[in-house]
This record gives sequence, structure tokens and C-alpha cells, in this order.
Amino acid sequence: MGRRLFLLAAAGLVPIAVMSAIALFALYNQQRTQAERTALELTRALATAIDAELRRNISTLEALAAASAWTREPEDFRPAMEQAIRTRSNWVSLLLISTDGQQLVNTRVPRGEALPKVAEPTSVSQVLSTHRPAIGRVTKGPRVGWVVPVPCALPRKAATLLLPIC
Repeated sequence: MGRRLFLLAAAGLVPIAVMSAIALFALYNQQRTQAERTALELTRALATAIDAELRRNISTLEALAAASAWTREPEDFRPAMEQAIRTRSNWVSLLLISTDGQQLVNTRVPRGEALPKVAEPTSVSQVLSTHRPAIGRVTKGPRVGWVVPVPCALPRKAATLLLPIC
């Protein structure tokens, strides 16, 4: 009698346990799919925001380069560079560099101080070879913290580039 009662209870509980396991597995798959979808949407939104910010930086640099009026000394361009920094809250500094990567003007360094070469020369080479703005890799600069270079050639002075430090 006890054995039959046990079999009857097991016969009733086993299907419920199996159905519960199937339901939990389905819920797990649904939650995982939702998490993947949410992560993908977040990644796309961040990529779009970063792309838009980089385009704004490049547009500002191109406008600054197009409006450049300095013809003699690189330091003559410093006031325009400092004005540009005031319009871009994410810029820490703006560099004017030569094609060999030597800084000619650095808005964080007082006029007349010796300046080092740029910390990330790869993007400078890319700009010089393609004649288009390039997004450089994140680099630790010698005078400032981390930099994200976006070199942009000055049209009137092909031997120089603008480089914002973000």
C-alpha cells in the first residue's frame, strides 16, 4: 500500500517538475536573448554618440583650418586655437604640429617653451598620406593626460596639422 501511494505521488509530481524545468529553461533563454538585444542596442547608441562627437570635433577643426589666417609664425595662430578650445568643452588642449610630428604650438604650454614631438605619430602619417582627418588611438601624452588625437590638415600650410587633445 505504501509503495502504491509513493508511485501515485511520484506520478503526479514528476510531470510538474519536468514542466517547471522546461519553463525555467525557456525563461532563461528569453532573459538571455533580451539581455543580448539590450546590450546590442546600448552599443549601437554609444557608437552613434561617439561618432557624432568625433564628427563635431572634425568639423570644428576643419572650420578652424579653413579660417586660418596665419602666414608667418605658428604662434600667430595661437589666439584662434585658444578661441576654438573655448567652444569645445571636451578639448583640454590644441596642438599645431609639423609633418614630422614636432609640436609648433601647444595651447597648454606658454609661448617660447620647448615642445616635444607628438605622442601618437601614426595618425599624423595617416593624415599626410590620405589628406583626410584620422582618429588616432588613445595615448598617454608627455605633458597632458590621455589624448585622443584627431589630426586635420591646414589647407593653406600643408606642412602643419591641428591636433586636439580630448
